[in-house]
Amino acid sequence: MLVLPSVVSKLDFNAVVNCSHPDFGALKPSAPQPVEWDKRL
Repeated sequence: MLVLPSVVSKLDFNAVVNCSHPDFGALKPSAPQPVEWDKRL
């Protein structure tokens, strides 16, 4: 997993996940959170 700062939204980070990785099936999503979009969008 590659974790990068978010540019488009004001969330802290975005995660890029390799779905071909053998442990991909072990990932569990977290509860949804509201997104505060950048006002320039």
